[in-house]
Amino acid sequence: IARDDGENEVVSWLRLVALLGAPTGDTRLELQVGPADEARADELLARRGDGPLIGLHLGAKDPARRWPAERFAALGAALRRHTGATLVLTGGAHEAELTAPVARALGPAALDLTGRTDLGALAAVIRRLDLLVSNDTGASHVAAAVAAPSLVLFGPTRPAQFAPLERERHAVIDAAEQTPAQGGAALALRHLPVAPVLAAALTQLARHARPLAARSLGGAQEAPWRA
Repeated sequence: IARDDGENEVVSWLRLVALLGAPTGDTRLELQVGPADEARADELLARRGDGPLIGLHLGAKDPARRWPAERFAALGAALRRHTGATLVLTGGAHEAELTAPVARALGPAALDLTGRTDLGALAAVIRRLDLLVSNDTGASHVAAAVAAPSLVLFGPTRPAQFAPLERERHAVIDAAEQTPAQGGAALALRHLPVAPVLAAALTQLARHARPLAARSLGGAQEAPWRA
C-alpha cells in the first residue's frame, strides 16, 4: 500500500491489515506481562526509595538517535534533587558501556538493570515506573504497550511517524526544533541541553506519578506526589 509521508507507523500497519478485513479501530499497543516477569521486576526494584521511579534508557541502535550519556547523568541528578527519585537504568548487555558511567555518576540513587532483563521483565519494570525517559528506540514502544508514562527524545527521526500516538501519557521532545541552527536533525540530540528535558520530565511526573504501593503492583493509579 502507498505510505503517506509522516504517517505514524501504527496507522500505516493498521491500514495494511485493514485490507485483510481485520478490525482497526483500536490503536493501542499491548504487551502481556506474566507472573514470572512481575516477580522478577519486584526483585530487581527491591532497593527503590520512597520517591518516584524514573527510568533512563540511554541506548539506540543508531548513535544519532542517542542523547549524550553525560546529559542523561545530569538529568538523573537533577531529577534526584527535585523529587528524591530512584533512577532505573535499562538496556541490553551490549549497552553496558553507555550505562556504567551514568550509574557511577548517580551513585546510590541509581539501579543499573542493564543486561539483567529479558523482554518480559523489562516490560514489567517499565510498567512500574512513574516515568521513562528514552531515546527513540524499542523501550519507548514497550512503555506505550504497558501504559507507562514516558518522555521520548527525537533527533533524526520524526515524532509524527515514530512516536506513540497518545501524546499526553507519552510526551516527546523534538531536538531538531529545540536546536534548529546547530547542524540539523542528524546532529540535533548532540546539542539538546538538559533544561528542556528536565522541565518536560517534571511536567510528566506531575501528571502521572503514583504512590509506592501502586508502583509495586504495576498499577495505573493516580498519586498524591507531585514534582
